[in-house]
Amino acid sequence: MIEKQKINLTQFRREAEAAGCRVIQTSRSRCIAADAAEIAIVTTTGAVRIPIGQVRALLRELDLAIGAAREMWSAMSLVEKNQLAHEQGTNYGKMEQIFYELKLGGNYEQENR
Repeated sequence: MIEKQKINLTQFRREAEAAGCRVIQTSRSRCIAADAAEIAIVTTTGAVRIPIGQVRALLRELDLAIGAAREMWSAMSLVEKNQLAHEQGTNYGKMEQIFYELKLGGNYEQENR
């Protein structure tokens, strides 16, 4: 597994804003910082920096990873799905909804019209 770091998001946010980055706090444990050169996705346990020139490739790779996760979810038994949902701190119905929305590529609102 990946070695975890300990990152103080408040300090990171202060430093990134001082450097002229736009910072978006997406949750208590994650934020995204961006400038014209790169995007940084930072959590309390690690960070990844993506140069702007590689963002399109990252999006393609994420699409492949999401597809693999959807396939794995579909292959799981109901007991396994319930167990995974519990481990994620949610329930089966919410996980099923998430995978349905991922299948539609985020266009689920338009699909319902």
